[in-house]
Amino acid sequence: MFKRLVAILFLLTTSHTQAEQFEVYDLDAVNNRYATFTMVANPGSLTLDCESFLNGVTVDGTNQFFYLSEAECVDLFQTLKTYLNSNETLCLSMDFDTKEWGYWKGYEGCL
Repeated sequence: MFKRLVAILFLLTTSHTQAEQFEVYDLDAVNNRYATFTMVANPGSLTLDCESFLNGVTVDGTNQFFYLSEAECVDLFQTLKTYLNSNETLCLSMDFDTKEWGYWKGYEGCL
């Protein structure tokens, strides 16, 4: 019993989750919303909400929400539009445990 408890504690303390990454290749406005957009991505889709009380990114079909400040939300939107207008994709990386996130141009290193 003691060995099993030690093994479980070891696994819980050493487990490291990897950031989720999404290659965003399109952006669609959400009807009747001023600053809410669907980011079409691989895999799945995301909702970028820069107008609600809490700004952030929601992974569609899940309860995962990543909070962004207003400035971060606007920066992500503007950068995404710039990349897409240049026929580039954006790789969005979010770690829901550590609350760290980032993005870069293109798909290299994404997924």
